[in-house]
Amino acid sequence: MPRTDARMKNMSLSGALMESDCDLRLYTFIEVSIALPPPSSSTAIIKAYVSRKSKGSVGIEWYEFAPDVIKDLLRSSSRSAP
Repeated sequence: MPRTDARMKNMSLSGALMESDCDLRLYTFIEVSIALPPPSSSTAIIKAYVSRKSKGSVGIEWYEFAPDVIKDLLRSSSRSAP
């Protein structure tokens, strides 16, 4: 599977919006690699598929609703918000 870089603009329990110049087809199965925040030094791999496209961005939906790593990331970001 080819690799491409993308920047996650926002994330939810059901999916994410990513900035990417890669031309992905709708419903393409992808694996999203997310570097976990410190103190972890690992990377999470989450299965998803392309659900929407627009110029320069791609909407994805997680293959499994609310993966544990996404719940943990959203929970930790809400704790650090002012």
